[in-house]
Amino acid sequence: MVFLFLIVGFASGFLSGLGLGGGTILIPLLMSIFSFSQKTAQLANIFSFIIMSIFVMYKLIKEKLILIFPALFMAIIGTLSAVFSAFFVTLLPAETLKIIFAIFLILVGIFELLVFLYKKYSKK
Repeated sequence: MVFLFLIVGFASGFLSGLGLGGGTILIPLLMSIFSFSQKTAQLANIFSFIIMSIFVMYKLIKEKLILIFPALFMAIIGTLSAVFSAFFVTLLPAETLKIIFAIFLILVGIFELLVFLYKKYSKK
């Protein structure tokens, strides 16, 4: 069991480090492999994201790879919207949350595919 947590944590951290959103893999894996509820998986994702973010931000700031003002501005706005959504999510049934998350992943996939195709074929 611990080995599976290590693999899932590594995959999530690796994707987060690439800026691809580790939660897109962490949440489904926690639900499918470990039978976490949607809300518990999302809370575990938020907790792990906070810890990972501290170390990643330290490295990015140290190497001067981040613009502090835009990042801080987005963090403040993101924090406010996260607080709102954390309140909102407590009002939703678990099944509704699963459907919303699935639709979100599908839409992100379609968006990424369309952007890729546009960039590939608009250069010719």
